[in-house]
Amino acid sequence: MRYARFAPFPVWALFLVMGFTACTDSTDPIQVFPPPGPVPASLEIIGPSQGQVGDDIALAAVVRDAAGDTLRQVAVTWSSSDTVRIPLSLVKTASGASAASGAIVKPQRIATARVIVSAGALRDTVVFTSSLSPYAFVFADTVSASQRQLILDAVQDAHAFHQTMLGRLIAESTTVTGAFSAPGCNNGGAAAYTGPHAVVFCLANPGWKNNGPVRQQKIVQHELFHVWQFENHWTGNAATAGATWLIEGSAEWMGYKGIDALGLLSFETALGCQIKESSDFATRTPPGLPPLSSVETQAAFQSTQGPLYTHSMLAAEYLIQTAGLLAFRSYVEAIAAGTEWHAAFQSAFGISTTTFYNQFPTWLSARPVPASYLCGI
Repeated sequence: MRYARFAPFPVWALFLVMGFTACTDSTDPIQVFPPPGPVPASLEIIGPSQGQVGDDIALAAVVRDAAGDTLRQVAVTWSSSDTVRIPLSLVKTASGASAASGAIVKPQRIATARVIVSAGALRDTVVFTSSLSPYAFVFADTVSASQRQLILDAVQDAHAFHQTMLGRLIAESTTVTGAFSAPGCNNGGAAAYTGPHAVVFCLANPGWKNNGPVRQQKIVQHELFHVWQFENHWTGNAATAGATWLIEGSAEWMGYKGIDALGLLSFETALGCQIKESSDFATRTPPGLPPLSSVETQAAFQSTQGPLYTHSMLAAEYLIQTAGLLAFRSYVEAIAAGTEWHAAFQSAFGISTTTFYNQFPTWLSARPVPASYLCGI
């Protein structure tokens, strides 16, 4: 058998081909594939879900991989669903830079908000509730979020207002209830009722629900002042508390002054409406309401027809114009010390009850009567 014989391939040609290939320019990008790193698999908020108004509450966001190991270098974003009542801020490092893994919740109001943290597609939420000592709140399940918040805000406003006006807060544990059905809510116009360390708002009663949000806030402020009166021994004992018109009139005065301080309704406008209501009643039913001396007891006050809360608020205004607001504190302190209420009145307000009863009608009759009601609801 014969074999074909081939000419040998020159070695220099092989080098030429290899050299030509090695020098060819390539337009393809060079890709580097590093070993895969840990991938975030879970995100969790760590920290309290409640705190007091005024506190700084620290929260942390923990990011973990599929193996459960914590990842330190993952950026997260924080937010609050109520940035007014429950705002938050990022934790600051020693250098002043933001540390994305932490946040400080800074409750400003009694409220509930969702605090949310996210990292890419991961997300975690905690429902954060702020509270204000010494209050505990109980609401029926069907109370709307807006009604709850109105009561929460008004309680907080009243609490601060007591300090501003009288230099004395409610300090003892107090339960605030919003209910559609409660034993004391069965009376015709009962918007609320108050006892020692407790107040119940009757949300289904016409006395509450027929009022708009401004007057409802006034009602809350009125009732919180009754809590203040109970705590300071102004009321709670009929034998020592003194005139019911003064108890109710001062609470009504504080209610209207409280919403004036919030910019909701000017006190002068509210005062004008009270004067007109009193005047209109006297026109319809001459000679109008009986003298205040006849409604000192709770039984007489509750059985008298007409705008007695209005009349009592006007009497409180006259007293404050005469003696100043802090005379109320002097009156309370005298009663708490066991002073008989007529003597306490004389000492605190600088006038006897007899003289006051004689002077009040003259003061009221001299007040101008507005042409129409301006108070709204």
